[in-house]
Amino acid sequence: MQKTTYMNSANYLEKIRSNTAYPTLRWVLDGATKIGYLYAAGVAIVGVIEGLGIIFTEWSLALFWAGIVTIVMAVLYAVAIAILVTVIEEIGQMLADVAESIIEFSSRNSSEKIKEPKESN
Repeated sequence: MQKTTYMNSANYLEKIRSNTAYPTLRWVLDGATKIGYLYAAGVAIVGVIEGLGIIFTEWSLALFWAGIVTIVMAVLYAVAIAILVTVIEEIGQMLADVAESIIEFSSRNSSEKIKEPKESN
């Protein structure tokens, strides 16, 4: 009896992602992810600068705490954006992986043989 060996999931994903049928989709996902991370970083930087500006504008306890709250909220917002961008990117990759796996499965288990077109003379 012949033993069947299976590829582990990490190797399988690496295989289908390196030889993808959807390179444009994966390229767009990669670009959108990078833009999302840049946006998150920008939100954090601007929030910290604004918070420090509020703190150092004029000394008062209310402005100090307003500046601290501004900094904390900006950093939390940036972290939330980064997490959301990562999740959306992973969902997009999973959808492409599912589509490619279905295509590969169907091509292996197709009962019909694909006929080559006849050349016309």
